[in-house]
Amino acid sequence: MNKNKKILISIFLLVLLMFIYFIWQTITFRITKVSPGGKSISIDNIYLEVSFNMDIKQNAKISSTDDIVKDITYEKDKLKLKLGQLTENKEYTIVFEEVYSNSGKVLNKTHRFIAKNIPFDSLSKSEQKILINNQDQDITTTDPILAHLPYGGIGFSLKAIPEDNHKDDSRIKVHADILLSRADMDEYEEAQKRYKQDVKDYFKSINLDINNYTIDYTIVEPSIY
Repeated sequence: MNKNKKILISIFLLVLLMFIYFIWQTITFRITKVSPGGKSISIDNIYLEVSFNMDIKQNAKISSTDDIVKDITYEKDKLKLKLGQLTENKEYTIVFEEVYSNSGKVLNKTHRFIAKNIPFDSLSKSEQKILINNQDQDITTTDPILAHLPYGGIGFSLKAIPEDNHKDDSRIKVHADILLSRADMDEYEEAQKRYKQDVKDYFKSINLDINNYTIDYTIVEPSIY
């Protein structure tokens, strides 16, 4: 066998192996990414995102150390696991007992990590971004004020400002319309103060500290509404 034939056979075998690997990657139901990855994650992390190479059904069976997985959110080919409070230097095991693809394939996999007190500056840029995004999302979806908004009182109305408008602020923002009547126009400044105090009183009535929120006030005069 001459040298050229050996080269051609080697190239053919290499292409064949690459093709077989590609087919295996395509047909085998597997986890493609866990974020944050690695053997250690920050104790400040509240979510673990698991990506698959196929869309999944919303019936996963998952167990974990100390039931650290508190909630599961499904998104096409991803699982978002909400974690409880992690204990420093403790090893956690998450067992994906049964995760089904839409095509009926089933996956059983174990993921382990150790919770570490990692300074924010020591995290990679991608890990920092994940931590910031997850913290912001958690605040803007679980804050107790959201159970009481929107709300309309005498002389004011309240609503939460959508998350996209305050990505750089970790606090929920609340928009307050101060609704002045025609009679209020005779005591313009005093009426505003009175209704703003009513907004503060409303927060007290639902046992929330208004100082934990950013309030955006808009004065609405009677000719407008």
